Amino acid sequence: MALLALLACAPTELPADTAVAVEEVDMVVPAAGVWSVDARTVLKDECGGILGDDDEGSGDTFQLFSEDGSEVFTFEMAFDDGERFAIDCEVTGATFVCEGALDVYQIDDTTLSASWSGGGELVDAYTLTAALDATASCDGSLCTTAEQWLQTTLPCDGTMGLEATWLAEE
Repeated sequence: MALLALLACAPTELPADTAVAVEEVDMVVPAAGVWSVDARTVLKDECGGILGDDDEGSGDTFQLFSEDGSEVFTFEMAFDDGERFAIDCEVTGATFVCEGALDVYQIDDTTLSASWSGGGELVDAYTLTAALDATASCDGSLCTTAEQWLQTTLPCDGTMGLEATWLAEE
């Protein structure tokens, strides 16, 4: 009972002279150029292996494009078959959020595509970690054939974790 009385009488607002410190995080701008994918981890795969396997030290790279001092950057990834896609990201402090889309195949009236979203953290201008969510989908008359070829049901989702470091200028 005494505890209830204490809580009932406790002030509900902070005194006017109480300051709350808010720590501001400096903007981290990633270095433009070629980046090495040091580790790729499949965190979720409902697409039957479309994202590939976990891979550490694969030698995969991506291009990162950024204007000096800009809060926006783009990284462009390439698959072994030569297909490329870009993901646009926006930086807030040391974190970033991304979105991108890739039309993988267009056959007659059917489009098999993947969209990307996610984000991560810039440890510094030369090191980043990210988690990218992918959704593969199909629209058109050949989707049943695409599902049989891919051995999965569309749409499907997956999440890939990345650790990357800067290698060289463009």
